[in-house]
Amino acid sequence: MTEEAIKSAGAAARNCGYDLPRSVVRAIVRTYEQAMWRPIEEARRDGSKVDLWCAPQHFSSGPGRVTDCWFSNGRWWRYDEAGDDQCRSEVWWATHYRPLPPPPGKEG
Repeated sequence: MTEEAIKSAGAAARNCGYDLPRSVVRAIVRTYEQAMWRPIEEARRDGSKVDLWCAPQHFSSGPGRVTDCWFSNGRWWRYDEAGDDQCRSEVWWATHYRPLPPPPGKEG
């Protein structure tokens, strides 16, 4: 959760006529962000990119997020640092996923 997300949510509430305390806005943003994570069993397996949350076995420092992953040939994948189709690696121990966030821009 970022301060920018909290500011944006507070501004959106004010634009709708609600003057919410910052603590309430923070709780709403946190709840929304946590609700975006879904069990990995529910993830689409059609090649769509998602973010994955992986258990501690994948990261020596504890659990963590892996961005822009996709499912193909029975496995989860991500691009390595080079970012081309030939440099990809398998992602292990995924427990949750979430759709990619929308790109920056105006809401429609």
